[in-house]
Amino acid sequence: MYFFEWLMYEGRATADYEDLAKEANQQIDLEEKLPPIHVSQLVSNSITDNFSLYTYNSTYIDIRTPNDEKRGLITLIAGTGGAILLWILALAFYFVATHYWDRYRGDTTPIEIIDLISLHITPFIPIASLYLYIKYVFRYLRLEIFTARRLIVRFNRVTRKIYLLRPKHLGMV
Repeated sequence: MYFFEWLMYEGRATADYEDLAKEANQQIDLEEKLPPIHVSQLVSNSITDNFSLYTYNSTYIDIRTPNDEKRGLITLIAGTGGAILLWILALAFYFVATHYWDRYRGDTTPIEIIDLISLHITPFIPIASLYLYIKYVFRYLRLEIFTARRLIVRFNRVTRKIYLLRPKHLGMV
């Protein structure tokens, strides 16, 4: 889920806060001159909380983030990709080591020069892939793995404050 949010916000332009403040002042001036907007059409016939209402009573309302169950798919795909790259690297080194071990024992048949070059170039493919994986994918995999699946936000009705409820293993004091 965070990966998709990152993709969505990655292309945003940086905001100039002075221009935004000027626009806000202009909008306030316009709002004073315009009559208030009244909504007369329904958007939906049924109201839904998208399964995000966790608990509630007269003192507080606990809301959780919806659709957190889908976040495990990103972890599964990225983790499996990294494991496959490690397995390919181990397999490439195994074939190189087997070739030299057989040469040392004298059990090997001579191989063509192109096969010998391919044997020594092949480990660089998973090494380069693992470098790109660690540089571009691993930080998002780590974010997905070590972030709580369901973040719960508490809106206190009495004090009008908002709290982020986190378990002790995520830094709750």
